[in-house]
Amino acid sequence: MSIDSQAVIQALIKMELLQEAAQKPEKAPPCVVAISREAGVCGRAFGEALAERLGVPLYDRELLNAIAEASGVDPIDLESLDEKLSGLRPNWLENLIARKSLLAQSYRKNLINTVLGIGQSGGVIVGRGATFLLEDCPHCLRLRIVGSVDRRATNFAETHKIDVEAAKRQILEIDREREGFVRELTGRDPHDAHGYDLVLNIDGLSEAARLDLILRASRDKPCAASGEG
Repeated sequence: MSIDSQAVIQALIKMELLQEAAQKPEKAPPCVVAISREAGVCGRAFGEALAERLGVPLYDRELLNAIAEASGVDPIDLESLDEKLSGLRPNWLENLIARKSLLAQSYRKNLINTVLGIGQSGGVIVGRGATFLLEDCPHCLRLRIVGSVDRRATNFAETHKIDVEAAKRQILEIDREREGFVRELTGRDPHDAHGYDLVLNIDGLSEAARLDLILRASRDKPCAASGEG
């Protein structure tokens, strides 16, 4: 279930309203699932299926678009920073060294604020360090999805129509970029299992089984009844 960037910004407004009413009796907060994933586990597709079952929005590329809008910059510019804060395209280095620091700072600020807002308004968030940004959110289920290099490379090769050896090189590079992003943004190690409520390995479980486990785990969180069917 996807939404546009304006809806993400509205999540920030909802967060402010919820903070003002924090002392009043409230109904259970909406469901929130934050997903950390290795490359090649089909995180986007899985997030879509999970969001549909829970009846909440999905935030993946939608999150980046919202941050770009809040920052007043072109989404294409932010793509070079997304999940790899220290990585810039080569042609940036000639003319945009000074801008790099300002853009990265703006990206961090708006990413954190947007994720915190979604933590109060509900949704499934894929990547962007959300599992650690929402570690103090009691109704957020924090999930890590992993898999063997061979299995992930096969998935990646099928999705991107490339050979498996090339896929292996690409997923390992993506993993390094994502890990560096999380460490720089949060100071945390994405491999530390203590940072998650649940770690799932795609090698031994079907998507249906993984969905079932997550839906069951979500029922243990103090959130409102979901739209699962």
